[in-house]
Amino acid sequence: MVIILFMDDLCLIAHSPQELLQHTQNRCERNRCLLSCSKSKVLTFFETPAQNHNRSHLAWRVMTHFPTPTYNTFNEVNFFCYIGVMLDPTLSFHDHCTMLISRIWKGHASLRDKLQSVRTPSDTLLFRLWQGRVAVHLPSHLALLSHPAQTTRLQSALDLSLSYTFRVPPTSLTLLKLDLGLPPLDLLTQAALARPHCRLQVLPPDHLARQLFLLRTYPPRPHSLEDAMRHALLELGRLHD
Repeated sequence: MVIILFMDDLCLIAHSPQELLQHTQNRCERNRCLLSCSKSKVLTFFETPAQNHNRSHLAWRVMTHFPTPTYNTFNEVNFFCYIGVMLDPTLSFHDHCTMLISRIWKGHASLRDKLQSVRTPSDTLLFRLWQGRVAVHLPSHLALLSHPAQTTRLQSALDLSLSYTFRVPPTSLTLLKLDLGLPPLDLLTQAALARPHCRLQVLPPDHLARQLFLLRTYPPRPHSLEDAMRHALLELGRLHD
């Protein structure tokens, strides 16, 4: 089994589920750690029907040796929320987009309650409150939501919240966003995708992150995150020209 260490996380690479889980369990026992089977979930990515059939006889379980030898089974799920990101088997992030829209409206409800205690807020204060409670949920997630339909759904939710907050009709939103200096989400998404691409290009050739990036970029894979990053650079270059 191979272990790749990150800042506060790690990646385990193994040839089979048994090797992955049992080696992890043995390592935990040697270091007096506990692998929580009830909290841990299994989610497979980009698995074909044939691959799923070939492993149908295998079980995601490990043997614990303390206090008595016992087999514990891990549950396999169709989606999993990891540090605020909803992961799915194909990494489409459609469920994550739906979760972000839910957060937008929760933030909007919180803003509405806050404004009840403010008599006559200025436009500047209103915009800052809206940014801090509604728009704050999006910047760190835009690089994941590269599909145009997802950007459209998020833009619609933001526009509707902005319309309710400033009490302007939807037909006047374009002028309002220009006055507030609020760029469209598709432009922000392209910038969010271009930034990691530029960072990966300037890393030393032997850096692991750059090697993994080049491995997944050449040959190009359509509809992948790397493909979206390259497309974003082209679109930003076209807008600049």
